[in-house]
Amino acid sequence: MKFSIICIIMSFTSLYGQGEYFVKDFRTDNYPGISLLKAYNYLGNSKGKSIVIAVIDTDIDINHPDLREKVWVNSDEIRNNGIDDDNNGYIDDVHGWNFLMNEKGVRQLYTTESTVKFIQYYENLDSLSQSDGLLKKKYISAIAANRTKNEELDNDKETMTYVKNEYPRAKKSVDSLLRNKNYSLNTLDSLRTSSTLDSVLKARADFMYIFTNLDYDIAYVEEYLRITKIEKEIIHNTSYELDRASLKDDVHNLSDVNYGYHIVNSNLDVLTHGTTVTGVLTNFKNIKYMPISIQTKYGAEAEKDVALAIKYAVDNGADIINYSATYKYSIHDDWVVDAIDYAKSKNVLIVKSAGNSGVNLDVIENKNYPMSSNDNFITVGATGKKVDSTLVPYWSNYGKNSVDLFAPGEDIRTISTEGFYEDSGTSLSAPLVCGVAAMIMSHYPKLKPKEIKECILQSVDNYDVEVKNESLTLQFNQMSKSGGVLNAYKAIKIAEKMSKSKN
Repeated sequence: MKFSIICIIMSFTSLYGQGEYFVKDFRTDNYPGISLLKAYNYLGNSKGKSIVIAVIDTDIDINHPDLREKVWVNSDEIRNNGIDDDNNGYIDDVHGWNFLMNEKGVRQLYTTESTVKFIQYYENLDSLSQSDGLLKKKYISAIAANRTKNEELDNDKETMTYVKNEYPRAKKSVDSLLRNKNYSLNTLDSLRTSSTLDSVLKARADFMYIFTNLDYDIAYVEEYLRITKIEKEIIHNTSYELDRASLKDDVHNLSDVNYGYHIVNSNLDVLTHGTTVTGVLTNFKNIKYMPISIQTKYGAEAEKDVALAIKYAVDNGADIINYSATYKYSIHDDWVVDAIDYAKSKNVLIVKSAGNSGVNLDVIENKNYPMSSNDNFITVGATGKKVDSTLVPYWSNYGKNSVDLFAPGEDIRTISTEGFYEDSGTSLSAPLVCGVAAMIMSHYPKLKPKEIKECILQSVDNYDVEVKNESLTLQFNQMSKSGGVLNAYKAIKIAEKMSKSKN
């Protein structure tokens, strides 16, 4: 997820059919959507079978009016009896599993970033193999990156502390000069350029102009300082000891699997991402979502949690897996690779968001897990609402060899615990691909994940535009393997033809 709430609309009706741009068709509606309404019109009354999509993310609001009827239920498990009824290794997992909550119901909300995890694991440089120059180079790079980040945090703290302290002084001065306290930007602009004020009052008027123009309020400043403190003390602090002990888990031992808890909807005021992602899936019929929680509000996931979450999803009947884990510095990426291969062996499709760093994943030095090279694995970038130079938002990752396709990810209407709102990010794009894959699985069950991936990539909409922003000028068709944007209608038609050929 890239951005915070843009707007809240207090409503709990279904998302499907609301006319949002991402469900529309470019040829008929002039929006670069995924032609979802057209696809469902084509399928008509065909019912299809139910598909289970595992959402590997934060906790999810499974009691939300738009989500409670679609949550996966482990029918072999008896609720809250403290017994592993189905002998799958997870007690009371009626609605999935939370790998970051202990048996007392205490859930980790913050973890260290991947850079810090990497530094801590390899902190004794002498322990690195003398012949492994690449690993040493990566270690030194991680230290430099974390140092730079901490310098940025120090600067942010200094700036925001000044803003917090200066605001009451500046506001008091401006209030004393103006009769109407609800002053506009134009009023402040006139005041700060007035020739009748002394330098101190001009400076304070200038402060209030900038503060108001940025749409700040003091609550935002205080929250910014709070998060900066957490980032300094936990997320980017190499001296912080991550509390895996409370989980009774050794994060570097993959065979140590007896940890976590069955509650998957805790701390929903903080852990909003999973609900946002799952909300996108409500645009699709015939799906059940399986909550698997491994992410925190800030910080990176542990590779062990990712690997075990994928295995949990596969072993408990998921047809498709959606997840958003992305980080540059990995320690046990082989565990995740093995889990992806395991999913492949069980005919489970995995869809992953490309990330929101605005980088070319083909050229970054420290990449995370395999992406487009796996034929049961789809990596998704984000597109926006206009077919022009802004088609790919500046924050979406891309890559001719690393990203399979794009899907709408800008201002996507989804849900929160409070209602509907709009959010942006490749984490909103990936579930759209999951949904289309589920449509194909539901109506054409003979097709395997490899074939479903082929249907999706062969059916994309190609737009002949040059994408431009401050750091990029590139033809859109060179930014992903398929060169295009998800199209549900064309994918369904290709899947239908492919399925008939198998008869």
